[in-house]
Amino acid sequence: MKEIEVKILDARHELLETKIIALGAHKVLDCLVNSVFFKGHNLDRMMRLRSLGDKYFLTVKERLSKEKAKICNEYEVQVSDFEATRQLLGSLGFTECRILVKKRVSYQLLDVKFEFDKYLGEFEFIPEFLEIEAKSIESIYLHAKILGFGEKDCKPWSWSDLVKHYEKNRNI
Repeated sequence: MKEIEVKILDARHELLETKIIALGAHKVLDCLVNSVFFKGHNLDRMMRLRSLGDKYFLTVKERLSKEKAKICNEYEVQVSDFEATRQLLGSLGFTECRILVKKRVSYQLLDVKFEFDKYLGEFEFIPEFLEIEAKSIESIYLHAKILGFGEKDCKPWSWSDLVKHYEKNRNI
């Protein structure tokens, strides 16, 4: 499945929630997200084991583009046991390379997701931001505009791009 998403920096869900709900979106998630990232045999792909509340998912992403939006092939399965899956991956030679914890609040409007993320712990210096995910970049731009953002506000960034941006600004 293709994942098409952008990040909008410094967007807070308390300020945008009313607009998103007025569009007809429903809150579908409000929880801590724990993610363990693994490196392995193929450097073009990212593998993540993630808990979303009491559900666990193993995901592999293959980046296709980072032009106007971050576009990836995404393969995801739900797993029943987080720790057993973590141990299984280790026994297969995959190495944990990063652990991230964030607070996530998500809204769903048909095929559009609005996800507000705020990293905790080591990356707490990154302000809350909004990810908009949809089936096309045009749909993303339309929904960003409705919320008061322009195309220039829509960043095709990964987690590492966020870290670089805010570390650079933090050290000034």
